[in-house]
Amino acid sequence: MYQKFDADGVCWRAFQARDEHCNGAGIIHGGMLMTFADALMGMTVAHNARSTALTVRMTTDLLSIARPGDWVIGQAKVSKLTRSVAFVGAEAHVGKRPLIACQGLFKLMRRRELRSHRQK
Repeated sequence: MYQKFDADGVCWRAFQARDEHCNGAGIIHGGMLMTFADALMGMTVAHNARSTALTVRMTTDLLSIARPGDWVIGQAKVSKLTRSVAFVGAEAHVGKRPLIACQGLFKLMRRRELRSHRQK
């Protein structure tokens, strides 16, 4: 897994797809791609908001397929940040071919909220 942030707060993340990421059809499982996108967006929000963030909603368009050996490269950017939520978009591709496009809504968690959840 490779990850970096640029000066604009955009997170770039990449992984090389392997056989264990495949479904029964021999292509990379959609759930794997969605997990990759969710983590990508969550890291982007956490970096930009300097806060732990929890996924509230995520919409996903699966646009193409990936195969073992492909490099899946994703990027995410926060489009709006408030005191309590963040809106973020992400996309991933293999080469020049679009693979997945997502939009997410994330709840920003304050330390006090995290402590109260852990104590329950």
